[in-house]
Amino acid sequence: MAKKTSRKELREPDDFISFTTKAIEWASEQKFALIIGSVALALVILGSYGFRWYQVSKDKAASADFFEAKEILKAPVNPAIGDSEGVPLEKTFASNKEKFEDALEKMERVYKAHSASHAALLATYFIGELHRKMGNYEKAAQYLKEYLNEEGEEAELAAFAWEGIAATLESQGKLSEAREQYRRLTKPPYHMQPDRGFYHLARLEQIEGNKEEAAKKFKEILEKYPETIFRQEIQARLGRLPRVAEDAEDADATTEEEAGEAGKAAEEKKATEEKKVTVEKKVTEEKKAATGEKTAEGEKAAAREKATEEEKAAAEKKATSEQEPAENTRTESGTVKEKEEN
Repeated sequence: MAKKTSRKELREPDDFISFTTKAIEWASEQKFALIIGSVALALVILGSYGFRWYQVSKDKAASADFFEAKEILKAPVNPAIGDSEGVPLEKTFASNKEKFEDALEKMERVYKAHSASHAALLATYFIGELHRKMGNYEKAAQYLKEYLNEEGEEAELAAFAWEGIAATLESQGKLSEAREQYRRLTKPPYHMQPDRGFYHLARLEQIEGNKEEAAKKFKEILEKYPETIFRQEIQARLGRLPRVAEDAEDADATTEEEAGEAGKAAEEKKATEEKKVTVEKKVTEEKKAATGEKTAEGEKAAAREKATEEEKAAAEKKATSEQEPAENTRTESGTVKEKEEN
């Protein structure tokens, strides 16, 4: 399971990109050019031997001081150094703060004592970068811009200088300004490593919460620049971001498939509703028909009952009619008999 990155870690420029480390590697490659180049030139131009020897000695001294300061940046940090025995103190520091302070002091010595040398210009960059790492963002930007002004846009460390300036803005929460500076790294004369700029732009999307856009940009970097030095870091970040379509065609195919499924579902829903309406209509009609039949049967029953009542009434009336003459006859007979007796 991928390690969850804290918000603080996301908001800080990655140590993975370590601007200082990259610059140190460059400086190491240039070591012989800094020290030996002037020596060879001095030996060739014998006519100005005295001046050249002075210049060579000066450059050698500047280079020696510069690389002494540079070695400090490569020294390990051991928090338990105070409890250790036999640890070379000049090579190990108790904290990064102590290491950066020591390196800064020596870089400033090169900057001031050898102002006319190339080593001093390199020290200018490192002073700016050390201030950035120590949180002195205004001073960091000041020295990094000074390096760019002195060495020019196409200097060996120019891209790293702009990257450092962008990082100082990012650390201060000025993400819009930082984005503009990172975008420089994707254009000439820094376009030889455009993945560097694109990486930072994608990282800012992640910081701002645009997870899908960040994932998309990270995947584009891996596809366009498979050998990017940020590959490991990008893969780690992608593990914490939403998955995106493998490519545009897959995305389109997925969209079409989803649209087709949605259409099919809509048709099925419509058919179900129509069937439901038909069933309900049929049930209603059946109920209505049943109610009509019941009404007709009721009317017939009522008619039969009425007829029965009428027949019964007629029978009673007839019986009454037949009874009345008989009673009259009996009455008349009684009256006659009564008269005779009298």
